[in-house]
Amino acid sequence: TATWFQNHVFRFGVRLRGVKLTDVSRNNFGGTFNFAGGLAPVLDANNNIVTENGQPVLANITSLDRFRRTVLLQQQGFTPAQVTVRGGGPTQFTLAGGNPEADVSQIDFGGFFQDEWRLRPNLSVTLGLRYEKQSNIDSKFNFGPRIFFAWAPGGTSTGQLGQFGAGQPAFVVRGGFGIFYDRFNESNTLAADRFNGVNQQRFNIINPAITGESIFSFDGSVTNVPTLDTLNGLDAPQVINRVDDNLQSPYTMISAINVEKQLPYNITAFALVVSIRQRNNLIFRDINAPLPGTPLQRPDPTLGNVFQWESAGFFNMTQFQVGMRTQINPALTIFANYFTAKTESNTDCVFNIQGGCFPSNSYDINADLGRIPFIPRHNFFLGGTLGIPKLKIALNPFIIMRSGNFFNITRGDDPNGDRIFAERPAFASSSTLPENLRQTPYGDFDIRPAAGATIIPRNYGEGPSFFSVNLGISRSIGFGDLP
Repeated sequence: TATWFQNHVFRFGVRLRGVKLTDVSRNNFGGTFNFAGGLAPVLDANNNIVTENGQPVLANITSLDRFRRTVLLQQQGFTPAQVTVRGGGPTQFTLAGGNPEADVSQIDFGGFFQDEWRLRPNLSVTLGLRYEKQSNIDSKFNFGPRIFFAWAPGGTSTGQLGQFGAGQPAFVVRGGFGIFYDRFNESNTLAADRFNGVNQQRFNIINPAITGESIFSFDGSVTNVPTLDTLNGLDAPQVINRVDDNLQSPYTMISAINVEKQLPYNITAFALVVSIRQRNNLIFRDINAPLPGTPLQRPDPTLGNVFQWESAGFFNMTQFQVGMRTQINPALTIFANYFTAKTESNTDCVFNIQGGCFPSNSYDINADLGRIPFIPRHNFFLGGTLGIPKLKIALNPFIIMRSGNFFNITRGDDPNGDRIFAERPAFASSSTLPENLRQTPYGDFDIRPAAGATIIPRNYGEGPSFFSVNLGISRSIGFGDLP
């Protein structure tokens, strides 16, 4: 029995955390106008609409073009209706108001037990279980099992017990699997309490009869801005935040296998494969978005946008990494790492990042299958340490190279009427009209795709690669006598 206990290290712990947040925010109490690009009538030198066979000639204009057209037409005395029919006027107006103060309380609990077990000198296994629970969401069964191992085939030890993976065996294999839960941030609950339609009002207006009365100038000033009382008097639909009653905590399943080998000339090389699978990722979906094909018809016409936090997203990543390190002499160390990763998800809300969670289509979140913007395809790092004893300094040169980050390509308009400008173009085809064709370094796109066209994936664009050469210089200065 004594020997059995000597081969185990038990760890356990609990965490109970509480937060109470009182927040005062007057964000957007002054209102925001949005100008979007899209089709607009072609105007002649007198700002009259150019027609052909009795129909207006249309052309695509940018959001900046629409703003410029609005200011010029207003300065020339055109009425709001005339400005609108000529392709001017703001696309939408947003305004918040009411009680600027909101508060939220949240408690979360976590407890774990872990057994680090040395089965043999060259084989260690760690078993663990963690449980998570928090208030403000109804997510109960958040059990996170973990298992890890370290095996040194042909070796004598995997390292010190209680320090899993430590030591320098000539050849070691490490691996494991674990489930890890994320909290639902209290700021999301706070926003849902704030924008519940009662505590603080928020409006998203696209009616030209309301937005067209405002007067714009090129210096950015705006007069005759709609007020909160005006919008309340018009019974304009509000924008509301909610949290789904069935929201579950996002969790991550991580599997990894690592092989490390000591080679001649004091070189240690390693290879690592990691699989990350996240489920219950957050989606901030408009559950009252206009019905497909009817940009003005909502399931509940008495409400505007109703953005609801839901746990309907997912994320998959497979990463492969290789590297080496060597200490050529006591003064010179060199190390290098390279990794490549493949990712796929239907949301950018990954790794508990709770931003970029709006789907482009609230009725088909899997239409947003694509890559993650901040995980590049290739990443290489080369560095080292060079000590110069005579000068008592250390040089730390390193080189970073990586491929470009991915980014989303959007159309710049809102064809489905959900007030989220996240729609993407389609790949151009033989049926693409010339005025809808956009030729870019990333491909040819159709910005007005017909039904059935193939929409480009989310984060389809890839930015420029990155290369950096750096040198750090350090020197240690001692004071007094060492004991």
